[in-house]
Amino acid sequence: MVAIANETLSLKFPKGKFDDFYLYDLTVTEGISELYRADALVLSERPYTVEQLNEALSLEATVTIAQRLEDGRTKRSRRLHGVVTEIEHDGVFYSSDKTDCFAYRLTIEPELAALRHVVRKVSYNGKTPLDVVSELLADRGLTARFVEDYVSKRPFVSDCVYNQESSDFAFLKRLTAMYGLSFAFRHANADAGRAELYFSSGECFPDNAEIAYSDGRAPAATEEFDFRKSDESRNLWRMKSFSMKRRHGIDGVALIETYPNSNVGSDKWKAGAVGAGDRRRVYTRHFHNYVRAIPRDKVDADVDLILRAKLRAFQIERDVWKGSADNLLLMPCKLFRLARFYGGGNAAAVSGMVTKSVLRCRAEWPQSMTMPPEARGETGRIEVTFEAMNRSDPANSRFCPFVPEE
Repeated sequence: MVAIANETLSLKFPKGKFDDFYLYDLTVTEGISELYRADALVLSERPYTVEQLNEALSLEATVTIAQRLEDGRTKRSRRLHGVVTEIEHDGVFYSSDKTDCFAYRLTIEPELAALRHVVRKVSYNGKTPLDVVSELLADRGLTARFVEDYVSKRPFVSDCVYNQESSDFAFLKRLTAMYGLSFAFRHANADAGRAELYFSSGECFPDNAEIAYSDGRAPAATEEFDFRKSDESRNLWRMKSFSMKRRHGIDGVALIETYPNSNVGSDKWKAGAVGAGDRRRVYTRHFHNYVRAIPRDKVDADVDLILRAKLRAFQIERDVWKGSADNLLLMPCKLFRLARFYGGGNAAAVSGMVTKSVLRCRAEWPQSMTMPPEARGETGRIEVTFEAMNRSDPANSRFCPFVPEE
C-alpha cells in the first residue's frame, strides 16, 4: 500500500522507513512525572515478516495528531517524539476480493523508558540531586534540563546517595519524590526531533511548543474556556462530564517519608510561632538532629532555600477533578481557566493545570481500501479524558507527584 494522506493521524520514521503504514487508531497516555505511551494500530497491505518488523524496534518515531477547528479551515496539531519499544503482528484486519489488509500494533515511548531495564547497585558520593539526576541520564545519552531557582544544590540527606539494586527509573522516581521534583516532556514542533526532559520543583514547566496552528497563531499560555458554550470555533471544548475529589498529598520535599519518626515543629506551630524566622529555626533544629554530618550553617542555608520556595513539610489538600472533552490542548502541564463554571453563576470560574490525560484518536478509513461494513459512516474523531489540579492560587500551585491513589 502506498503512502496515503491521513488528515487526522500520521506516523513517520527516519529515511522513509515503513512509509506504507497507515495510522488508523491511537491512544496516548501522559502525565506529569510519568512516561508517556502511545499505543498505535497501523494498517498495511503488506504482510511484514518477523525479521522486517524487528527493524522497527528502537527506531525514532514522530506521531502527528491534527484537529480541524469548527470554522472548517483552521487546524491545530501537535507532535510526539519517541522510540518504538514494542511491535506485534495483529493478523488480517480486513479481507476483501481485491486485497487483504494487515494490522500491526506499535508502542512508542520516550528514550527515558530504557532506564526501566537498567538494574544495578551504585553510590554517588558528595553529589547534589542535580548531579545525580544528570549523571543518571547522561549514562543513556540523555540531557536533563532544570529550573534551578528552588532546587537544592547540596547533598540534603547525607554525603552519599545509594541505588540498592533497583532499576534506574525506579531510583529516579524515588529521588525526585524525596527532593520535591517533577519532570515533564517537551516535544519539538518538527517532523524530526527528540522529546526534551525538564525537571522543576513544580512552579515552572515547558511551554506547549508542540502545538501549532495552520493560520500561524501561537497557543495561549493559559487557555480560556467557557463552560456554558460548546460551539466556539477556537475552543472545541464541549466538556461532556466532570467530577471532583478532595485528595491529600505532600507539598515539596517528602520530609515525612525521609524522616518517618518526626513531626516537624508541630508544637511550635500550635504555639503560634509561624513567622519566617521562627519557621527557619524550627526547621534548622529538626534537620540538624538528623544530618549531623553536614555543618549547621549549611543546613540553615538549605532551610532558607526551602522557605523561600514556600515548600512545606506538612500535608495539604488539593481538589483533583476529572473531565472529558475533544480538545488537543488538554495535555499535561497545560494551564486553563474555565469561565461560568457549572452552578457558580456568570462570575464563577475555576483555574487548573492538567496533570494527566488519555488521548484517543481514530482516523477515517483509507480511501484506497475497500471499506468493511462496520466502518461505514465512521469519521475521524479525537477524545480526551483528563485529570487536573485546582489552581486557584497561581502563585502557590505546585504539583505533587506522589498523591496517594485510592
